[in-house]
Amino acid sequence: ARRRILLLLGDGAPYERATAEANGEGYLRCHLRAVIAHLQRHPGLELLAIGFGAGIEQDFPQAVRLRSPQELAQC
Repeated sequence: ARRRILLLLGDGAPYERATAEANGEGYLRCHLRAVIAHLQRHPGLELLAIGFGAGIEQDFPQAVRLRSPQELAQC
């Protein structure tokens, strides 16, 4: 393939209560940002994100935030 695209669909900023209680509030966001940085170092791989909640644009350089899943059909 000439293009390799990794598309993330998410419902907002990464959060899970048990992980936050054990590791601190920002643990999952820090991990997500480390994974994004790692993936961006791979030539030929495009990382795109579509989110249905707050936070998606903060973490992904190429992101679209939608108000509802129904808007996905219009993309």
